[in-house]
Amino acid sequence: MIKKMFIVAGMLYIIFGLLAQSASAQDANRHSVIQIQSLYRCDPPDSALSPNPATFTVSYDQKYLYVDAVKSITEPFEKGHFTTEDKWLGETDYLRIQLITDPNSYSAYLFYAFPLGNRYDAMRNRDHEIDAYWDSFYSYTSTIKNGTWHVSMKIPFKDLRISGNAPYQWNIIASHYNARAREVYSDRFLTTEAGYDYFRLATPITIPTEISHSISLYLRPYVIAKYNTLDDEMTFDEENLGIDFSLKPTSSSLLKASVNPDFTDVPMDDQDDIYNLKYVKRYDENRYFFIDDDNYFGVDPEIFYSRNILQPQYALRYTIKEQKYSFGALFTQDKNTSESNDDTYGIIAFKPYNSRYSCQITGLTRFNSDTHNELLHLNPTARLSRHLYLDADFNYSYKDTKGEKEQTGYYSFGGMHWLDRDFTLSAQVTQMSKDYQADMGYIEETNLYGWSITATKSKRFRRSLFKEMELTFGTYDMLDNDTSASRKTASNLRWEAETRIHSNLGLEGVHTRELYEGRYFEHNDLTADFYWHQLRALKLRLNASYASSLNYYLCDVYDNFSQHIGLEGEFSRYISYKTDINHITYYDLPQFSKAYFDNDYWLGNLDLTLNLSNRLSFTNGVRYNNYQRFSNEQYIGYYCNLRWEYRPGSYLFAGYKLSEDEIDNSFVKSLNQTYLKITYLY
Repeated sequence: MIKKMFIVAGMLYIIFGLLAQSASAQDANRHSVIQIQSLYRCDPPDSALSPNPATFTVSYDQKYLYVDAVKSITEPFEKGHFTTEDKWLGETDYLRIQLITDPNSYSAYLFYAFPLGNRYDAMRNRDHEIDAYWDSFYSYTSTIKNGTWHVSMKIPFKDLRISGNAPYQWNIIASHYNARAREVYSDRFLTTEAGYDYFRLATPITIPTEISHSISLYLRPYVIAKYNTLDDEMTFDEENLGIDFSLKPTSSSLLKASVNPDFTDVPMDDQDDIYNLKYVKRYDENRYFFIDDDNYFGVDPEIFYSRNILQPQYALRYTIKEQKYSFGALFTQDKNTSESNDDTYGIIAFKPYNSRYSCQITGLTRFNSDTHNELLHLNPTARLSRHLYLDADFNYSYKDTKGEKEQTGYYSFGGMHWLDRDFTLSAQVTQMSKDYQADMGYIEETNLYGWSITATKSKRFRRSLFKEMELTFGTYDMLDNDTSASRKTASNLRWEAETRIHSNLGLEGVHTRELYEGRYFEHNDLTADFYWHQLRALKLRLNASYASSLNYYLCDVYDNFSQHIGLEGEFSRYISYKTDINHITYYDLPQFSKAYFDNDYWLGNLDLTLNLSNRLSFTNGVRYNNYQRFSNEQYIGYYCNLRWEYRPGSYLFAGYKLSEDEIDNSFVKSLNQTYLKITYLY
């Protein structure tokens, strides 16, 4: 069987190689844009001049933006370790370019350069969240010689959303990070506490001539062979073939499509404590198609939860970003299997914006032959001053199911946000009708209204054991629409501190009063956490929580104690690891409940990665829990993945997945699969 898989892999590699296209010649005529020689310390935020700044020289031609940087190495220098693309390195020196092609959109493209040549690009949104799933074909060389670090970076214009005509007025932020001192220096004194001004006040640059645009087309077909040892069956049919398609018809638009997308190479989900939850746990999306690129749809998982789509037959997405608006459309259909119906999902979004106002308008649908559900989402925002922001959210739903009455409903909220350098305040009110439906997302409760307030105060210290402290207070109350009775009210207070001895501390207390099964329950949680990160080979994270928690199975409050230990680090530039272990103990549970609710159990996750280079990696993972319920006694999962980028954008994956459950003292395999997957980028 293994021989057949390697024969298939070899044939496909030869075929794809014969069809490869040659690279076009580069335009060598560069035009100078700006040279940056002074950097200011932004973290800690004291605006001190760097005593040893990196020098950045920015230029361009018809196809690329070039950044040449030089940094003298006079202080301790952290080179990091090898990783695959878009894997964060942790405490490693880096140079970073943030490119803002539209200051009014409050977003930036991020391009990093590391000593060992690791590639990491991303997008920063208006809330300063980093989306590492956005990808480009930027490249750079990194050389260290005679105590000097040289970086030459090349950013393709075709990977950027560029609107308008020449001259192009952009902004740029050039930064250097000193890992040993944990200091960030940039060409402008800007921190994320500046909010939207972070993008507007960056260094202006001008591209005076028209940027040539040629249609950018990428095709990435794939083939996969799977061998299931449980059935002693190898699958290789039309379901094992697929293709990813990307077309950039204009400089501001992008069309992506995927036929029969495959997610076999996605690692197993971590084992979490999911055994006393009021609602089903929602996992983060980890499938590339649904999370890459900027968020043009403006909806959170409550409205669109992409993991509802289990095995899509196809997926299609089209996005546009202009100077005054953005547009996005997504359509996909699930396969009709034992686990999913052939539901079709659709999203169309339009967002006009300027420097002060924006309004997200999104329509969503999910339908099959028996039912359809539509939802209209409106989200206007207003920037009234440098610190004061207002936003509102209104959602109207319609659902029609054969043989049932039509349902219409709404969900709305409004908020005020004050954002300052060391103080933030947010207040929000919300209301949801009884018949509100969002089948493309998830709704846990309806027919309610409520309010929430959150305030955060931070302070930095120049001469103290502590570098920074932060105190956060939050409270909310959710009430029933019909009776105005409180369903759940909670308050929390959290203190966090960063020290000068490479550690972070945290304390948090939470008090909750909750209505469940017709009764009110009060429960509390006190948590302490500690993170020590001085050594590259050993970073330690500890967490302990003592709580009186509401048990949703037994309808009563019981004391419990949970402990968490996490270890991670790099042994060399080739080997890294990450592990976490959790132990949960419940006290004084009634004897009759122990058959279906475990009072003492362990959860564990371990990942060990061998990176022979930035293009070749081998990852192993183990998942474990011994939660006992009835005859189920424990679970063990194992996976290993080989990932080889044999040419830019083209990958070979090979792996193995195994899952076993111990039932009545015997291990039963629920998954035992080997796979080989090859993709090729044209």
